Amino acid sequence: MTTAIKKVFVSYSWRVEHDTGIVDTLELLCKARDIQLVRDNNVLQHGDLIRDFMDHLAGGEHVITVFSDAYFKSTWCMYELLTTWQRGNFKDRTYPILVDGINLQDSKYRTDLTEFWKKKYASEKQNLKKHEPEDVKDEYDRVDIYRDIYQKINKLLNFAANRLTTPLDQLNAQHYIQILDKISSLKNGIKDSTDTDESNPAKGTDKKNSRTTPKFQDKYIQVIQKHIADALSVESMAVCKQVLCAELNTVLVMLKREKVECNSKDIAENLVFALQHGGKNCPVINKVLTNTVVRCLDKEKGGLTFEKSIPHRKDIIDKIELILGYLVLSLVDEDDARDVSDWLNDNLDGFYFELRVRTVGGVELFIARQQERKAAITYGDGYITGKHLIFIDTDPLSWHDQVRLDEVKRIIWNNIMDDEREQSLDEDELERLKAKINTMREIDHDPKNYCVAIKFEDGGDDSYRTICENFLMQLEIPLVRFGIKDKDVTQSSFGGIEFNLMSAIEEFLKTINKYT
Repeated sequence: MTTAIKKVFVSYSWRVEHDTGIVDTLELLCKARDIQLVRDNNVLQHGDLIRDFMDHLAGGEHVITVFSDAYFKSTWCMYELLTTWQRGNFKDRTYPILVDGINLQDSKYRTDLTEFWKKKYASEKQNLKKHEPEDVKDEYDRVDIYRDIYQKINKLLNFAANRLTTPLDQLNAQHYIQILDKISSLKNGIKDSTDTDESNPAKGTDKKNSRTTPKFQDKYIQVIQKHIADALSVESMAVCKQVLCAELNTVLVMLKREKVECNSKDIAENLVFALQHGGKNCPVINKVLTNTVVRCLDKEKGGLTFEKSIPHRKDIIDKIELILGYLVLSLVDEDDARDVSDWLNDNLDGFYFELRVRTVGGVELFIARQQERKAAITYGDGYITGKHLIFIDTDPLSWHDQVRLDEVKRIIWNNIMDDEREQSLDEDELERLKAKINTMREIDHDPKNYCVAIKFEDGGDDSYRTICENFLMQLEIPLVRFGIKDKDVTQSSFGGIEFNLMSAIEEFLKTINKYT
């Protein structure tokens, strides 16, 4: 059986390659080891989109980065590097080479590069003020790249500076074995979904038998459906499942879809379908789930169903809340969910990110999906939020004021610790808070990955980013900004039904709370 060919992408500056020929040398050495070196000029053809290749490179299993001064000052080289970083597992997937004498250990060199991109961003942003945003939307998208580079380059450079790298002359003299040996010893590359199975020629010609990798959205929808089906399959949910199925069928008829039998798997699949296609009224929540709760748990309205359900009252409440917690995640926008996954790892180690949502509840849905858990939604103080989501209703620019800054720290303490503080925290208490957050992340049976959410509609001043990142670095707790009103962000990541969705969840929780 033929094994899959190992592939390694290479990210480099054309200018440096013209002077050094490093990538040409690597290509020959890779070929001798049956490794395919994927580079732009042997993949791209006339008319191809360069950015598509860059995005493909960023997701590669193995990426050689040829760092140089020209590389760190190139928009598209830095775009490749930043996107590769955001895709996760950066340390294990990348192999750095340093050329042209750059010294990443020099803090002045690192800060000068940060300043280079900060000025470039400011200059380009200033130039665009002469134009209406809708007239130069693509130009604004490019300026956003400059912004992302300048905000992340110092972190990337410091990470690179902490990695052990072999000097270029030694790498060249030893034919880059320090890098190529590591790639050769790793598992074979993953075959593309369009590759044929060479061990079975018949499968290669039969399209019906060929399998493709499910899309990102499809994979997670399957996870959601499985959790819902599992919740419906327990014995204590037998009566409730029958009621739920009947209520669901009334909605499916409205959507001109065939009714389902009382089968857990079919019910789960059609609950997702009905929520995704039910429109702004969210009938799956407002009708199916809410009516099911009332018929099973309300003595006056439930009748015989109530009598059969009441011995399992607690389990029904728990399972219905679990079903809701997973079901609502099916409305999270696929592309935006992927962006969040790119920025954050499973432990929410990222410090700052933005979401195209308008509500605190919307933030919880994204965080839950990123962590592949049910949304821990709750209702309080007039809005839907997450049980472990800390909402701070304040302008971060005011954090320059020490009194306000101390208040924000105290809010976080009071949400996480067992005792409340009315005064500002001292240095020891901040260390205790940081330790508590890290401990809660490590407890497998009850992970509380706290996240701070702040609604902040800025007027174009990006200085709050640095303020937020610097502050939250003290606690190593992530912060998400939402409620952004610029460009297309007002459309939200829930297809225009975010407020209707939160209203439906609110009324459902009010209903179920009557019976808890």
